[in-house]
Amino acid sequence: MLTILLQSNELAEDAYWLAGAAVIILIAALYFRKILADRAKRKEILHDPRSHVVNDSNYNINREGIDGHRDQALNANEARQAVETLKETEEIPSREEFTELRKDMDKEAR
Repeated sequence: MLTILLQSNELAEDAYWLAGAAVIILIAALYFRKILADRAKRKEILHDPRSHVVNDSNYNINREGIDGHRDQALNANEARQAVETLKETEEIPSREEFTELRKDMDKEAR
């Protein structure tokens, strides 16, 4: 019982342990921020906007081509030029546009 009463519980004796714990927590916080920054950078590099194509028949109603402006009554050369324009702008045609452009390009083969 006497040894328990002789023990000292001053904060100065634990200062080394507290400083060590604070350093470890600081290192962990900085490393976590680095991991988050690396993850954001990797996500930005791997992001492909073409993977987020929206069904334009439901949403992009004002887009040219929905009502047939781009694919209406084209000859084979005009259809080929429209396809080249789509490739240059990296724009993805709707399913209907794609089908019509393919049919127009096949007109020359007949």
